[in-house]
Amino acid sequence: MSRQLPPQPHLDVLKKQARQLLNDQQAGQAEAVARVQDALADLPPSAAEEFTLRHAQQVVAREYGFTSWQAIADHVGRPADEEPPQLFSPRHVHYDKLARDLVEAARDGRAQSFGLLGEDFGKRMAATAATAATADAQGGQDEHTLKQARLAVAAQSGCDSWEALAQAAEAGVMGPVNLEQLRGFEDMHAELAPLLAARIAAIADRKDQPGQPVEAEIAFTDQTSYGEFVISMSVPTYLFRFAVDGLASDLVVSLGTPLVEGLLATGQGDRGSRLADLGAGLARDLESIWNPLTKFSVDQIEPHTDPFAVGAVPMYEVGVLIAFQVTANTTEGELSSLFAIFYPGSASRSVLDSLAAHGAVGDR
Repeated sequence: MSRQLPPQPHLDVLKKQARQLLNDQQAGQAEAVARVQDALADLPPSAAEEFTLRHAQQVVAREYGFTSWQAIADHVGRPADEEPPQLFSPRHVHYDKLARDLVEAARDGRAQSFGLLGEDFGKRMAATAATAATADAQGGQDEHTLKQARLAVAAQSGCDSWEALAQAAEAGVMGPVNLEQLRGFEDMHAELAPLLAARIAAIADRKDQPGQPVEAEIAFTDQTSYGEFVISMSVPTYLFRFAVDGLASDLVVSLGTPLVEGLLATGQGDRGSRLADLGAGLARDLESIWNPLTKFSVDQIEPHTDPFAVGAVPMYEVGVLIAFQVTANTTEGELSSLFAIFYPGSASRSVLDSLAAHGAVGDR
């Protein structure tokens, strides 16, 4: 099924369409069920077992000819008189969104929330103050500011120009991952879900209420870029970088902020030490699911306090993202959020090859 966007589309309308599709599919409405069945081959494997709102959004986006919900949201979110960034396909429009978000944050005095990326942007604006003044006088201040933000985003990924970032983004670092490979990857990490739940429950234990009930299940598995992963994070966020022996790049683990902050507020002991214990425990659990197939040893664990930092994973690097929905029932109410692991391209290729060697996934 294909659709054509109206001349002036609104994101709220698309959201309602996705919600309606989910409701109709759950009610067994024939047309909705058929639409979902037609799209299953392009969705993460988890959609076949439990079709969620995120999956419905992906279906709607693909019906309108977009590769992801983020792509159609970014497209619809631009002013009607603004042309799409010519250097980027819809798949990579999030880099332009990151630059625009940086500009907006700077205007509101929040550039420091972008860490080193925000500092780089500030330095570029200061270094081009004279050019900025000229641009302002000629009515081109916004264009100049956006240009500097784009250059800062490009530099973060080791590119010396916006054009170079565009080329790197299109090339990526790994080929497409097929559905069978994602399914094998997801099946492997299903073993991690109960271990993750136990680790999170452990950091929240209280003497008056030991063993907080925590549940975890895979929410989705997808191929995405590090830039898309970063933009989807909640703010503030809790991140770890795991340096793994034998992998060419670090793994990045994102901890669900609302749940972590809620549990850390009620548990016993120092907040920092409990977070460190959680990171160390997750590293051991990852080793336990991978070691039967391949050597997998986490050599170093460190807080990843600035996801925009130069030297981190390049924004354009494509990899595999696996996310878990974690829910904890506490005396203060239910807490729920996503925990995610991003395997950058080189790491993804290594682990997928290990799965294929043991017959867990098919060849590309």
